[in-house]
Amino acid sequence: MIKIPKFFHEILGETQSNWELLMIFDFVFFSGLLLAFFTKNQWGALSPLGLFFLVLLFLDISGGVIANLTTGTNAYYRSRPKARLVFIGIHVQPLLLAWVMGGGFKIAVILWLYTVCMAFLANALRNLPFHRGICGYLTAIGLLIAAFEPNPLLRILYLFYVIKVLYNFSVDHANKGGTDEFSQHD
Repeated sequence: MIKIPKFFHEILGETQSNWELLMIFDFVFFSGLLLAFFTKNQWGALSPLGLFFLVLLFLDISGGVIANLTTGTNAYYRSRPKARLVFIGIHVQPLLLAWVMGGGFKIAVILWLYTVCMAFLANALRNLPFHRGICGYLTAIGLLIAAFEPNPLLRILYLFYVIKVLYNFSVDHANKGGTDEFSQHD
Protein backbone atom coordinates (compact mmCIF):
# COMPACT_ATOMS: atom_id res chain seq x y z
CA MET A 1 0.00 0.00 0.00
CA ILE A 2 1.15 3.50 -0.81
CA LYS A 3 0.65 6.27 1.75
CA ILE A 4 -1.14 9.17 0.09
CA PRO A 5 -0.02 12.73 0.98
CA LYS A 6 -2.54 14.49 3.24
CA PHE A 7 -3.37 17.05 0.54
CA PHE A 8 -4.86 14.24 -1.61
CA HIS A 9 -6.76 12.32 1.11
CA GLU A 10 -10.17 13.64 -0.03
CA ILE A 11 -9.45 12.37 -3.52
CA LEU A 12 -7.61 9.10 -2.89
CA GLY A 13 -7.97 8.29 0.81
CA GLU A 14 -5.04 7.73 3.14
CA THR A 15 -3.60 4.72 1.31
CA GLN A 16 -3.95 3.13 -2.11
CA SER A 17 -2.60 0.00 -3.68
CA ASN A 18 -0.24 0.24 -6.63
CA TRP A 19 -2.85 -1.43 -8.84
CA GLU A 20 -5.64 0.93 -7.90
CA LEU A 21 -3.44 3.98 -8.53
CA LEU A 22 -2.41 2.50 -11.86
CA MET A 23 -6.05 1.96 -12.83
CA ILE A 24 -6.94 5.56 -11.92
CA PHE A 25 -4.10 7.03 -13.98
CA ASP A 26 -4.67 4.56 -16.81
CA PHE A 27 -8.36 5.44 -17.08
CA VAL A 28 -7.66 9.18 -17.01
CA PHE A 29 -4.99 8.79 -19.69
CA PHE A 30 -6.93 6.57 -22.09
CA SER A 31 -10.28 8.28 -21.66
CA GLY A 32 -8.47 11.60 -22.20
CA LEU A 33 -6.90 10.30 -25.41
CA LEU A 34 -10.23 9.05 -26.71
CA LEU A 35 -12.02 12.27 -25.85
CA ALA A 36 -9.25 14.38 -27.35
CA PHE A 37 -9.41 12.37 -30.57
CA PHE A 38 -13.18 12.18 -30.99
CA THR A 39 -14.08 15.64 -29.67
CA LYS A 40 -11.04 17.66 -30.74
CA ASN A 41 -13.20 20.27 -32.51
CA GLN A 42 -14.98 21.11 -29.26
CA TRP A 43 -11.74 21.35 -27.25
CA GLY A 44 -10.11 23.39 -29.99
CA ALA A 45 -12.94 25.94 -30.08
CA LEU A 46 -12.31 26.98 -26.46
CA SER A 47 -10.23 29.92 -25.29
CA PRO A 48 -6.99 29.00 -23.50
CA LEU A 49 -8.65 29.74 -20.14
CA GLY A 50 -11.71 27.67 -21.08
CA LEU A 51 -9.45 24.81 -22.16
CA PHE A 52 -7.56 25.02 -18.86
CA PHE A 53 -10.80 24.74 -16.86
CA LEU A 54 -12.11 21.95 -19.07
CA VAL A 55 -8.91 19.94 -18.54
CA LEU A 56 -9.15 20.44 -14.75
CA LEU A 57 -12.79 19.34 -14.74
CA PHE A 58 -11.99 16.35 -16.94
CA LEU A 59 -9.15 15.28 -14.61
CA ASP A 60 -11.42 15.57 -11.57
CA ILE A 61 -14.35 13.72 -13.08
CA SER A 62 -12.47 10.98 -14.94
CA GLY A 63 -10.10 10.37 -12.03
CA GLY A 64 -13.04 10.12 -9.65
CA VAL A 65 -14.77 7.49 -11.79
CA ILE A 66 -12.15 4.97 -10.68
CA ALA A 67 -10.83 6.57 -7.46
CA ASN A 68 -14.29 6.46 -5.88
CA LEU A 69 -14.33 2.69 -6.32
CA THR A 70 -11.00 2.09 -4.61
CA THR A 71 -10.49 0.59 -1.18
CA GLY A 72 -8.59 3.65 0.05
CA THR A 73 -11.21 6.21 -0.93
CA ASN A 74 -14.06 4.01 0.26
CA ALA A 75 -12.42 3.47 3.68
CA TYR A 76 -11.58 7.16 4.05
CA TYR A 77 -15.18 8.28 3.59
CA ARG A 78 -16.71 5.35 5.48
CA SER A 79 -14.96 6.64 8.60
CA ARG A 80 -15.98 10.27 7.87
CA PRO A 81 -19.75 10.46 7.28
CA LYS A 82 -19.87 14.28 7.43
CA ALA A 83 -17.05 14.55 4.90
CA ARG A 84 -19.06 12.20 2.64
CA LEU A 85 -21.99 14.64 2.71
CA VAL A 86 -19.72 17.60 1.97
CA PHE A 87 -18.13 15.67 -0.90
CA ILE A 88 -21.54 15.04 -2.45
CA GLY A 89 -22.66 18.63 -1.93
CA ILE A 90 -19.67 20.27 -3.60
CA HIS A 91 -20.02 18.36 -6.86
CA VAL A 92 -21.30 21.10 -9.17
CA GLN A 93 -19.27 19.99 -12.19
CA PRO A 94 -22.19 19.89 -14.68
CA LEU A 95 -22.87 23.57 -14.00
CA LEU A 96 -19.18 24.43 -14.42
CA LEU A 97 -18.94 22.36 -17.59
CA ALA A 98 -21.96 24.08 -19.13
CA TRP A 99 -20.43 27.45 -18.25
CA VAL A 100 -17.03 26.54 -19.72
CA MET A 101 -18.60 25.12 -22.88
CA GLY A 102 -20.93 28.11 -23.29
CA GLY A 103 -24.45 26.80 -22.89
CA GLY A 104 -26.63 23.79 -22.30
CA PHE A 105 -27.64 24.86 -18.80
CA LYS A 106 -31.06 23.16 -18.82
CA ILE A 107 -29.70 19.61 -18.87
CA ALA A 108 -26.75 20.63 -16.66
CA VAL A 109 -29.07 21.94 -13.92
CA ILE A 110 -31.44 18.97 -14.15
CA LEU A 111 -28.57 16.47 -14.09
CA TRP A 112 -26.78 18.23 -11.23
CA LEU A 113 -29.92 18.49 -9.07
CA TYR A 114 -30.91 14.89 -9.78
CA THR A 115 -27.44 13.45 -9.14
CA VAL A 116 -26.75 15.36 -5.93
CA CYS A 117 -30.24 14.78 -4.48
CA MET A 118 -30.16 11.08 -5.32
CA ALA A 119 -26.62 10.75 -3.94
CA PHE A 120 -27.85 12.23 -0.64
CA LEU A 121 -30.78 9.77 -0.71
CA ALA A 122 -28.46 6.86 -1.53
CA ASN A 123 -26.19 7.87 1.32
CA ALA A 124 -29.16 7.90 3.72
CA LEU A 125 -30.08 4.37 2.60
CA ARG A 126 -26.53 2.92 2.91
CA ASN A 127 -27.45 0.26 5.46
CA LEU A 128 -30.29 -1.31 3.49
CA PRO A 129 -29.50 -4.77 2.12
CA PHE A 130 -30.56 -3.72 -1.39
CA HIS A 131 -28.54 -0.49 -1.32
CA ARG A 132 -26.48 -1.34 -4.40
CA GLY A 133 -29.62 -2.11 -6.38
CA ILE A 134 -31.17 1.21 -5.40
CA CYS A 135 -28.00 3.03 -6.43
CA GLY A 136 -27.87 1.14 -9.71
CA TYR A 137 -31.47 2.08 -10.43
CA LEU A 138 -30.89 5.76 -9.57
CA THR A 139 -27.66 5.80 -11.59
CA ALA A 140 -29.39 4.34 -14.66
CA ILE A 141 -31.94 7.16 -14.56
CA GLY A 142 -29.13 9.71 -14.24
CA LEU A 143 -27.36 8.17 -17.23
CA LEU A 144 -30.58 8.47 -19.21
CA ILE A 145 -30.80 12.18 -18.35
CA ALA A 146 -27.15 12.69 -19.35
CA ALA A 147 -27.71 10.90 -22.66
CA PHE A 148 -30.00 13.73 -23.81
CA GLU A 149 -27.11 16.24 -23.83
CA PRO A 150 -26.56 16.99 -27.54
CA ASN A 151 -22.89 18.01 -27.18
CA PRO A 152 -20.86 14.76 -27.38
CA LEU A 153 -18.06 15.99 -25.12
CA LEU A 154 -20.46 17.21 -22.44
CA ARG A 155 -22.55 14.05 -22.76
CA ILE A 156 -19.55 11.84 -22.02
CA LEU A 157 -18.41 14.01 -19.11
CA TYR A 158 -21.97 14.04 -17.72
CA LEU A 159 -22.11 10.25 -17.96
CA PHE A 160 -18.80 10.01 -16.09
CA TYR A 161 -20.11 12.50 -13.49
CA VAL A 162 -23.23 10.45 -12.75
CA ILE A 163 -21.22 7.24 -12.43
CA LYS A 164 -18.58 8.95 -10.27
CA VAL A 165 -20.95 10.62 -7.79
CA LEU A 166 -24.11 8.55 -7.74
CA TYR A 167 -22.83 5.00 -7.93
CA ASN A 168 -19.10 4.87 -7.40
CA PHE A 169 -19.15 7.27 -4.45
CA SER A 170 -22.59 6.71 -2.89
CA VAL A 171 -22.22 2.94 -2.58
CA ASP A 172 -20.10 1.54 0.24
CA HIS A 173 -18.43 -1.07 -1.93
CA ALA A 174 -16.94 -2.88 1.06
CA ASN A 175 -20.21 -3.12 2.98
CA LYS A 176 -21.87 -6.49 2.55
CA GLY A 177 -25.21 -4.88 3.43
CA GLY A 178 -26.51 -7.83 5.41
CA THR A 179 -28.79 -10.37 3.83
CA ASP A 180 -31.64 -9.61 1.54
CA GLU A 181 -35.19 -10.49 2.47
CA PHE A 182 -35.31 -13.46 0.09
CA SER A 183 -32.23 -15.29 1.38
CA GLN A 184 -33.78 -15.45 4.86
CA HIS A 185 -36.39 -17.89 3.56
CA ASP A 186 -33.99 -20.45 2.07
